[in-house]
Formats: sequence, structure tokens, C-alpha cells
Amino acid sequence: MNEDELEQVIRTNYVQKKISWSALSFWDKARIFNKWAFLLALGNIFSIFGSLFQITNIHFRFVYIEIFVSAGCFLTWATISKYFANTTKYTLMTRTFEEAVPLLMKVMVGAGPIFFGFFFFGMCVFWQYDEKWGTFSNGAFILFATMNGDSVCELYLHTTPARFFSGWFFTYIWVFMAIVVIQNLNCVIVEDSYLTVKYKSNFSWLRDEQEEQGA
Repeated sequence: MNEDELEQVIRTNYVQKKISWSALSFWDKARIFNKWAFLLALGNIFSIFGSLFQITNIHFRFVYIEIFVSAGCFLTWATISKYFANTTKYTLMTRTFEEAVPLLMKVMVGAGPIFFGFFFFGMCVFWQYDEKWGTFSNGAFILFATMNGDSVCELYLHTTPARFFSGWFFTYIWVFMAIVVIQNLNCVIVEDSYLTVKYKSNFSWLRDEQEEQGA
């Protein structure tokens, strides 16, 4: 389509439409609010209370002071990224993050039942043979590490000696589901979000350049 045809399509399909607040999705509503301001305010709150706890450290344990000060420092440094918002070259990561997170959250929610199914299976079968399956946090971390390609051999060696067939079935099926399906799906989503953001940036840069030449 040429420029006139494209403008006509936009006016016909989008300009005349009225969108109500209730018709917007959660993520569309979230884009209206300035999330950087919220994070910066939260970081300032942590820093202020951490400093107050340090001044009155007689009444507060040092471990709580460290948590508040470190959280405030982290959020303050993280919000520095907002100053790159006016430069498309340096915001690829943050814009890719914003594009990918909604779909990634849906994928992880959908994969949650599978994850917990494998976790409870491993905990019920191998808890008496390996101490790593004796607690919720250790068992969940083993599966999470395996999902990212780590501790695969360790998972196999800690399950098959006690119950070979159960361990073999558990390891191979979980590795296939976690790495071949879930992890690769997440990688595809992130890559697609990066390409979307990248080509949007190139298109906007080309459009601005054409507008400047036309002016």
C-alpha cells in the first residue's frame, strides 16, 4: 500500500473506534501508568527506612537493615534505565522485556501444573533415598536448574541408583519437557519480542527521517 491507502485504512479501522476502560486488557491498562515512578518511590522508601533502622540500630537487627538498604540500592540503580527511554538504541533490553513478559507469564502459568506434577512425583518417590528431595525448596530448585540445562547429570545420578526405572522415566521425560519444549518456547518468545522491538525502532527511525526530509 502507498501512503494514502495506508492512511485510509487507519482512519477507517482505528481512528473512529472508541475504546472503553473495561474493554482494555490488564497489560494495556498497566501501560498507562508510569512503572518507573513506582519503582523509584519504592526504592526511596526502602532506602529511607533502611537509614532510619541504621540510625536506631539498637531496636532493629542488622539483617533487616541490610535487606532494606540493599533493596533500596537495587531499585535505585534499576530505575536509571528510565533515562535511556528517549534513545531507542539503548532501550532494546527494557522494551524487549516489556514486550515478552506478558506472554512469558502466560506460558509459565500454563507450565506450572506440569512443573509441580514432576516435583511432587520426585518428592514422593525419591525423598527417602536422597536428601535433596526431602524439602520443598531443594526439590524445586533441582527441577528449575534442570530446566535451564544445569544439573542434568546430577539429577540422573541421584534418582536412578535407588529406583532405576522410575529415575530413568522421571529424568528423561522431565528433561524433554523442560528443555526441549518449555525452555525453547521461552527462547522463541524472547527472540520474537526482540525482533518486534528492533524492527519497530528501525521503522520509526526511517519514518522520522522521511518526515525531516519532507519538511
